Amino acid sequence: MISPRRFRPGLTYDISVSILKLDTPNLPVTITAVIDRNGTAIAGGVGVFRLGSSGTLSIQVPRDIEPVNVYRYYTYYGDFKLKVIGNGGLTFTNETWLQFDSKSLSIFTQTDKGIYQPGQT
Repeated sequence: MISPRRFRPGLTYDISVSILKLDTPNLPVTITAVIDRNGTAIAGGVGVFRLGSSGTLSIQVPRDIEPVNVYRYYTYYGDFKLKVIGNGGLTFTNETWLQFDSKSLSIFTQTDKGIYQPGQT
């Protein structure tokens, strides 16, 4: 499995899955992935995969992740982990730390012309 280290609110977090070997032949693997903040699940997803197959397990991250603490120059959103559990043809458990990137700034520029030529204002 391969997944990004960072995630953002309101976006899909995709985990790439490839099953290369099984403990029990011909039995599919059910993979459950959960994004956890300070011990509480905030988003998750489940997928079923077979030997030799590749696929994507997608988790929809909620938009409204509230900060745990707001300091003078820093907002703390908590400690996030990705927890992955496999059952069926392959049994495993793994977890790793994730970095949360809050949306910081959006700029929208609207002009009165579709295309500007050199020298126009």
